[in-house]
Amino acid sequence: MGIAKEIKISSSFIKFIISIGFAIVILMALNIIIFGYNTFIVYPANYSERLIDENFDRLKNDEIVDENLLSPMSKFGVFGKEGNYLYGNINSFESRELWDTYKSGKLTRSYKKYITTIDRADEILLIEYPLKLEYRSEYMRNNFPNAELSIVIFSILEIILIIIIAANIYSKKMKKELDRLIFTTEKIAMNDLDFDLNKGNIYEINQVLNSMDQMRKALKDSLEKQWEIEYQKREQISSLAHDLKTPLTVVKGNAELLNETDLDGEQKSFCNDIMKGSLQIERYIHSLLEIARDENIKKSIVRPVNLQSILENIESESKLICNTKNIELIWKNNIDKDLKIMVDESDILRIVLNIVSNSVDFSPKNSKLTIINNLEDNQLKIEIIDEGIGFTDYILSKGKEQFVMDDSSRTSKNHYGMGLYIANKLAEKYNGELKLENLKPKGAKVSIRLLI
Repeated sequence: MGIAKEIKISSSFIKFIISIGFAIVILMALNIIIFGYNTFIVYPANYSERLIDENFDRLKNDEIVDENLLSPMSKFGVFGKEGNYLYGNINSFESRELWDTYKSGKLTRSYKKYITTIDRADEILLIEYPLKLEYRSEYMRNNFPNAELSIVIFSILEIILIIIIAANIYSKKMKKELDRLIFTTEKIAMNDLDFDLNKGNIYEINQVLNSMDQMRKALKDSLEKQWEIEYQKREQISSLAHDLKTPLTVVKGNAELLNETDLDGEQKSFCNDIMKGSLQIERYIHSLLEIARDENIKKSIVRPVNLQSILENIESESKLICNTKNIELIWKNNIDKDLKIMVDESDILRIVLNIVSNSVDFSPKNSKLTIINNLEDNQLKIEIIDEGIGFTDYILSKGKEQFVMDDSSRTSKNHYGMGLYIANKLAEKYNGELKLENLKPKGAKVSIRLLI
């Protein structure tokens, strides 16, 4: 298959105009052939005059003028030498007008109506005939505009129709070319950069496509490098976290064993500090592993699951988390027990338990944590309400981003700006979102919405 020849938009438009002009010329030629020479539809403009010439001898010499020797559009009157009307196919008023026109020496009486005179024996034959196109049908002559005006109107309508058809064809052609741009921009917008450039015939559009293709290649190279760096970073984080777990286990285990021996007060204090530090390091390692696991957020196994079963697991795990600070869990479930949804159960657990863990960490001991489950407009809505210190304005606006922390709010040395980020990323998989807000006089609420 050969490569299509490129053409500029200006040249394409000129060709479009020329095509319209050529089509109009052809159509006008056909109209002339149809209406000018096709006697089945109209009489030629000189039809009446031609009949008079052909039948001149009979019109001059026959004793009585036969109306059939003239065209249906012709009017005639036979007059005496003194102008007295003898007979014809006109009334007395028309006969007087016809005779007066004859006596004045004029050859026309109105627009495109001509008068010819034939001298007969002791008589004068005056014939008024049109010199224009006329319909053959008497009905059409009486009820439609004259044939020439009809042809003009018909031709104008034909020209308008040609322009509409040609413009529609041209617009479809241009739309097809522009669709190439739309396709390319949509692919790039979705980061789908593995596609072949589909060029068209328009030079300017192909120039834009070439520029977009260069941008696509540059973006693809940049993203691949970025993804490679991100992958290596996650691998390094994961490796580092796992490498830290072994010595940490040794330190933590020995500290626990040491704590069981006979130690004085100061030694026990040092031992407890070691164990507390070990727990902090353990949490830090857990956060590092969460960062590495973020790579797998999009890899889920979706299957039909009983929603009530998921909620029961959430309730059970939430109670265990709340018990660490003697927090009372208030559980409100307003969802049908038999409802099944298409999800990965572990995703829902990670979303909710991340929020619950965060809420418990920043709630005072012996407080309350409320979880409310509802269905609204085909969405699962889970609200988690605590009695903690609430969010700062910075966290309300940026808290769902990766590694965002604010020392003045719900963050501490045990948190690394991943909980809300991971929960929100998982919620987005189900066309959902997290909403953070503060309550008065104290406390915070996190609303989770998931499309099911």
